[in-house]
Amino acid sequence: MGLLNFINKIRNRFSNKTERVYIQNRFDEYNKKYFNGELPKIPLMIDNTLGDVWGRFESVTDILKHSWEPKQILLNFQYLQEEQVLRNVLVHEMVHYWDCVTNQPTNEQWEEVNKLQKRFYSIILANAGNKYLRIGFWQSVNQILGLHFEDDHSPKFKEKCHELNEKFPELWLSEQVNSPRL
Repeated sequence: MGLLNFINKIRNRFSNKTERVYIQNRFDEYNKKYFNGELPKIPLMIDNTLGDVWGRFESVTDILKHSWEPKQILLNFQYLQEEQVLRNVLVHEMVHYWDCVTNQPTNEQWEEVNKLQKRFYSIILANAGNKYLRIGFWQSVNQILGLHFEDDHSPKFKEKCHELNEKFPELWLSEQVNSPRL
């Protein structure tokens, strides 16, 4: 079942060129309108295997390299049939991307993460199979780096959503994590 799910996920991401061109065009349009064209290109993927999640910005945090890098934006087209819904979900994910590009962690924050890692390295290594320990560790890392706070978006993310909602009446970006699953 795992292999079939993987194959379906890959097929969904690369199957419909028309949809991919369409979302790239929307990204370019929204980047220009809402972000002054400041966001670099990023892979945009259709992933209809996200369950009830409508969209997801993915990034990679590398503690050793002290880097937080954008990876891709995933969109679940099962929920994005209406233009205004697609716009709000894509712009919401673009705010996450903007946050990653413009609000990189400071050297002091990375040093705090290094201290956390040193304190818990042997515990994490000894319990590598414990997913809850790993989740707790990464939640702590995200909190130190200012990426998320106790299952909530970063303050910079919330500020940007609020700013865009105020400036552009067609937007109704959620500043919350689970409303709906963006």
